[in-house]
Amino acid sequence: MFDEIKNDLEARMISSVQSARSEMSGIRAGRASPSMLDSIKVETYGQKMSINQIGNITTPDARTINIDVWDQANVTLVDKSIRESDLGINPLVEGNLIRLPLPQLTEERRVEFLKMAGKISENTKIAIRNIRRDGIEKVKKLEKDKEIGQDDSKKYQVNIESITTLQINSIDDILKSKEDDLKKIWLIVSRLTNRKKSINHVAVIMDGNGRWALKNKVSKKKGHETGIKNCIQLCKSL
Repeated sequence: MFDEIKNDLEARMISSVQSARSEMSGIRAGRASPSMLDSIKVETYGQKMSINQIGNITTPDARTINIDVWDQANVTLVDKSIRESDLGINPLVEGNLIRLPLPQLTEERRVEFLKMAGKISENTKIAIRNIRRDGIEKVKKLEKDKEIGQDDSKKYQVNIESITTLQINSIDDILKSKEDDLKKIWLIVSRLTNRKKSINHVAVIMDGNGRWALKNKVSKKKGHETGIKNCIQLCKSL
């Protein structure tokens, strides 16, 4: 009986977390990526559709996203959805082609990105807490209807609180990761743009992989693999 309630709660909470992760991935200050548009939905054909379902998305260069909308009737709808989103990008429409020029990261824009990420995080937490309330109300109803005892009711409610805390922590981790990414990119961009001489090459020296591995109780090999993965991800975002 409680298993059904628990499974339903977990599925809905996880779905909310995944949705937040998708929205956060759209907040990118570096290299253009089609995933930036994943969270945007377009009202067309009587339903909400992702942009990649009604057009071809490409990145001709590091600062531009192109959307080749297949149906001319959807061009205005896609343009409107992008403008109303939190991306902060002004689309340029050329026939069926919509160009999205990504502005360079500035301190002001970084602050905007942080606010966007915080808003997504808070809205998701509210959704998760509403799901928790729904679950607790169902458990209390079972107790009221004499289908479960008081002890089981308390135990189930504690279980729901544990599930909620786990998902809230996941949201906090996603937000922290996004904040760290924006900070790293901003530090690199600001240092490069403040130099008087042009730079042809940038070297990255990874340090601390071993300490990270020790802190997280994993092998040094895993620490180095994680360091390389994060380094590649950072470079791609520039």
